[in-house]
Amino acid sequence: MKKLTLEALLKSVNEDSSVNSLVQSSPVCHKIFDPDFKLKFMSKSGVTALKIEDIEDFYGKFFPTDSAPKATRDIVDKYMHLASRGETNTIEYSFEVDRKVLWYRTTISPFFDAGDNLIYITADSMDITERKRDENDLIKAREEAVKANHAKSEFLSRMSHELRTPMNAILGFTQLMEMNAQSKLSDTEKKNLGMISSAGKHLLELINEVLDLSRVESGNIELSIKATDMVPIVDNVIFISQSLADEKGISLECHEFPLGKCLIDVDPLRFKQVVLNLISNAIKYNEPNGSVVVSYESQNSGVMRLGVRDTGHGIPGDKKDKLFKPFERFDVDAEHIEGTGIGLTISKQLIELMNGTIGFESVPGEGSFFYIDVPVSVKAPLSIQVEEETGSIQSSLTSNKKKILYIEDIPGNVELVRQILNHREEIRLLSASTALAGIELAQSETPDLILMDIQMPDMDGLTAFKRLQAKDETNSIPVIALTADALGADIEKALDMGFRNYITKPLDVPSFLNAIDEVFA
Repeated sequence: MKKLTLEALLKSVNEDSSVNSLVQSSPVCHKIFDPDFKLKFMSKSGVTALKIEDIEDFYGKFFPTDSAPKATRDIVDKYMHLASRGETNTIEYSFEVDRKVLWYRTTISPFFDAGDNLIYITADSMDITERKRDENDLIKAREEAVKANHAKSEFLSRMSHELRTPMNAILGFTQLMEMNAQSKLSDTEKKNLGMISSAGKHLLELINEVLDLSRVESGNIELSIKATDMVPIVDNVIFISQSLADEKGISLECHEFPLGKCLIDVDPLRFKQVVLNLISNAIKYNEPNGSVVVSYESQNSGVMRLGVRDTGHGIPGDKKDKLFKPFERFDVDAEHIEGTGIGLTISKQLIELMNGTIGFESVPGEGSFFYIDVPVSVKAPLSIQVEEETGSIQSSLTSNKKKILYIEDIPGNVELVRQILNHREEIRLLSASTALAGIELAQSETPDLILMDIQMPDMDGLTAFKRLQAKDETNSIPVIALTADALGADIEKALDMGFRNYITKPLDVPSFLNAIDEVFA
């Protein structure tokens, strides 16, 4: 660009009262340099900020001076040379004055004469110290938040493990006693055992939901949103819930989806959790001989609605705004109904994390209609495996005796598995209390299946699995994780590594035996 000569420019800013007043009153620090990068002019805002007593002492010298930090001098020097080649640049740099760090944002612009000769360079600097301080505070706060979330995640993981470990013994041995109840226990003892089992399951539900709520609220929950056919998930939940409905005398009906399948973008496991919560609530909070109807309804803007209608007591108008708050329960028989009062809170947050919504309509004395709206997917479907519950613990194995190695450091857990497998004459159980001992035993005995705890004192189960995979004698042995670590990320990581299955404690005995059957089949 063609401009005044350096002399004319300096004369204008120094002698023209209107120009001088405008330049000197500006919060921007205006500087002018000659073609040799020597300072020729600096406005008052810069002189004041840098606490320069006599600016004349700086004119005709390189700027920043040698007293400036070397990093500052280097960066300014770099961009001044770029300016000498005709490039306009904006840079940010720091400067220390009286032990205080100041930050500036400077635009460096070159000016040339008609012969393309550099005649002067201007540098217009704005003090951005306050903005930088705010940015640094924000970065620091973000880093602290990340650390806090990490610490909370670690705490939740540890608490999940520590709470589940004793529950494994309580529920596991209770199931074993119930399996033998017909021949060994009196009616009173059977009843007492049932109460222990019911209370233990309720406590486990509370542990799971409190940990889930904490993970959701802290942002530590991980979702795997995929194109998913919702129909088999709903059908599976209906199948699972039918026994509860029969027990309560509630009819459970699900309308058929006319197109056969409906693809939605959700995390399949978490979506199933939400649907199960709505249907189980509709059953538990219903009237005797009532009904529950599950329906599908297409909405506008590519949304599918799954509805659950019950014939329960309904929700009073003055309580509706508290429905999705944790530990709030309003049914007239709520104190006699098992539940934590957390399920709807978690369901709402999970559905919203999956870009859906949850809502309800209710008329006291007539019942309620809960619904979830989720986005319909345009992607390919995810293959869904529907799990069927079974109470059978009979073996489907017909092969010769199998060896199972259980690597576990808690003796009570080993004894529980030993007693469970006593029901399988075709299985011989080996055990090791440390990962290293387990690896050695696997090499010498070559078991048909390894059950692997994840948290052990000498080596974690994931590392032990990698070592087994690295050895020719053991790399083909299927491994099932058997652990109290129940976080979704832990499960996904183990399965991705090659674990055949991932079973969380407390053990459900039929499911545990079915997992073994699947491996040996």
